[in-house]
Amino acid sequence: MSNWKQSGEMTNKTWGVIREHPQLLRFPALAAAYGALTAFVFMAPAFVLAALSDNLVVRVAAVLLFAVGAWAATFVGLRYLAGLVYVADKVMRGEQATFEEGMEMAGRRTQALGLWALISVVVGWIISLIQGGGDDNIAVTIIRVIAASLLSAAWSLITFFVLPVIVLENATAPAAMKRSVALIRDKWGQAVTGSFRIGGRILLTFLLPGILLLVVGGVLALGVGGMIGVSFGVVLGLAGIGLIIVGLVRQAAARQIFGVALYRYASEGLVLGRFSETDLVSAIAPKKSRRGAR
Repeated sequence: MSNWKQSGEMTNKTWGVIREHPQLLRFPALAAAYGALTAFVFMAPAFVLAALSDNLVVRVAAVLLFAVGAWAATFVGLRYLAGLVYVADKVMRGEQATFEEGMEMAGRRTQALGLWALISVVVGWIISLIQGGGDDNIAVTIIRVIAASLLSAAWSLITFFVLPVIVLENATAPAAMKRSVALIRDKWGQAVTGSFRIGGRILLTFLLPGILLLVVGGVLALGVGGMIGVSFGVVLGLAGIGLIIVGLVRQAAARQIFGVALYRYASEGLVLGRFSETDLVSAIAPKKSRRGAR
């Protein structure tokens, strides 16, 4: 079976869980909404301060405000996703759990989630620094983009189980990182490549069309101009933003729900929800050796 077809099937099975328990979508939706609001509250003043003053102290204050905003927005989002992990684990095991119970559990993991938010932000900034702003010559730019992409993919893979481990094992952030790596190594071996095969269909259905509508809307509004151009451009742009937001929410939900199922399989050998053991075993592609696949 091709990777694309397999990704589509696993995404559909994940959405089967969500169709049976639609309250699960509440978590990523609120994570996106409150995370964006938190970022705006901190970062808008930071940009204003940086733009209106050349004073070093004010600039430093703006940078600190921006940094705090990045951490706070990440932390707010993680709290809701932690609630999703808890409730998804319950419902896929045939038990009952409410949104309030999920958020209560997330509240008990505040310290670990706060530190994990900080680690995530710092690593994200490091990857951004490696990638650079494209000001170097073309060869250096390509090397930096490739290096940043590889680091980002590796980080995403080895930390995939961090949130389930924090929520379901009550682990600290550093311990959860070690546990995540150990789970992947023990279940799939030390040499793995690629990422978790889920969400590709969401990318094509929502994110790419959303970006296309946003670009076309911008061209109409800024390139064509006039009342008609601006009006159609704004409508298409808003529709594109809406599709992107819906796609990101759906992708976050799918990733966390599948992550819980994969975590239970890796840690206890349990097959939860609508997934089969084949789905879970093939979620991570083992690196092929010279003699063939591992």
